[in-house]
Amino acid sequence: HANTPILTPRKIAVLAIFRIGASGACPDAPPTIKRFRACRGQPAMARRGAPKSFEAFLHAGGWVGESCMSGRIRIVGGSLRNSRLDVPELPGLRPTPERVRETLFNWLAPMIEGARVLDLCAGTGALGIEALSRGAAAATFVEPDARAVRALRDNLARLKAAGSEVAATDALGFLRGAARPFDLVFLDPPFAANLWSALAQGLEQGGWLA
Repeated sequence: HANTPILTPRKIAVLAIFRIGASGACPDAPPTIKRFRACRGQPAMARRGAPKSFEAFLHAGGWVGESCMSGRIRIVGGSLRNSRLDVPELPGLRPTPERVRETLFNWLAPMIEGARVLDLCAGTGALGIEALSRGAAAATFVEPDARAVRALRDNLARLKAAGSEVAATDALGFLRGAARPFDLVFLDPPFAANLWSALAQGLEQGGWLA
């Protein structure tokens, strides 16, 4: 975005999931409504029975697992691999799918060991917990919804995730507090909230990035 400050990969990982309407030629590219419609339009798919909904399309392609749809997701790598996270049923809560997390953490592998991680707009906390599982030294989770916070704290306690803390506040409010540097920041705000620029600027200008 033209108004978003440029942040180096060393400082921050900004995760954009499922840009609806974007194109993707690679079979492993994130699924989109456009690709779903193109898939349904192919004669071979029509003969086999194409997915009837976008959710079914995501599931068929491995982007959303059955556990995610049924209120549970799993950690895909590291010391907590295959551990399950309970996901509360909340409007707008969309856990980062396993396949997306696996690809993301393959990219970030050289940066994870010993890192101080901030999971801003944490939701289920899957990204921060995945980082802890793969060797991050500490993770701070920021989430305003009381039910999501309760589920996140329960999951962290059950997994005995050392080095974790949960801030029950909104992301902008958190960034207005006393800054401390993080090596890696996961930024995945709700799409409808239009928070990308404000949060990126708050991280860069507020001294949150190591």
